[in-house]
Amino acid sequence: MRKIFIDSNIFIRHLTHDDPRLSPKATKFFKDLSEGQFVGYISVIVLHEVTYVLRKGYNLEEKRISGALITLLRMENLKIVDMPKETVLTALTEYGQHSVDLADIFYKHIALNNGCLIASFDRDMQKIGAPFYKM
Repeated sequence: MRKIFIDSNIFIRHLTHDDPRLSPKATKFFKDLSEGQFVGYISVIVLHEVTYVLRKGYNLEEKRISGALITLLRMENLKIVDMPKETVLTALTEYGQHSVDLADIFYKHIALNNGCLIASFDRDMQKIGAPFYKM
């Protein structure tokens, strides 16, 4: 079964419905995930980014954010994975060579370590050679 690492922007577009072009794609992505068309992977870093953006950028209450994320995380085929120390060191080395967010580099390496493609609306993923999932 296909494995897809999910970037925080997919969660944000789905939960806020703030982008007329990207939000429907994100919502369809989560519908496909819930129907078992693939297995989704995230890191706790994704959860941190999502909660931070929704709280600070959208002024959503913690209770609303946690409820929405708990609902999504209860999907049977959504897995939480992270990285071993050596991978973190490799990612930090790569971070020193690119002008992109460290989280994006972490996501790339988590995806690679788990045989995943990455679902993201972030063009920086292409700059760092992340294995991309076309939505």
